[in-house]
Amino acid sequence: MPLNKQFLPKIQKYKVAFELPEEQVEGKSVKLLGDFNNWDVEEARELTLISGVYKIYYELDAGINYEYRFLVDDKNWINDQIADDYVSTQFPGVKNGVVRLEKKS
Repeated sequence: MPLNKQFLPKIQKYKVAFELPEEQVEGKSVKLLGDFNNWDVEEARELTLISGVYKIYYELDAGINYEYRFLVDDKNWINDQIADDYVSTQFPGVKNGVVRLEKKS
């Protein structure tokens, strides 16, 4: 199942649903960090647990690819298994998920 992305033509943004199944989480809190919040733990919003799935929505600009990862209990990183793509980071063996948001006219 791919990432859920809805294009909002009036504001030229996508509403993206980031989701993480509860069974993938060994902890109590999950935050989403990425390019859209400058990877700032203090600025990161916590996902809400709804019916066994941690969820959060972001409105992101079209025409940009954003890197991101989930952070559990402010210490354990988890990749999104349904990211559009993955890219290597400066840390050996570590990859970030990518959400690709095409430009619309």
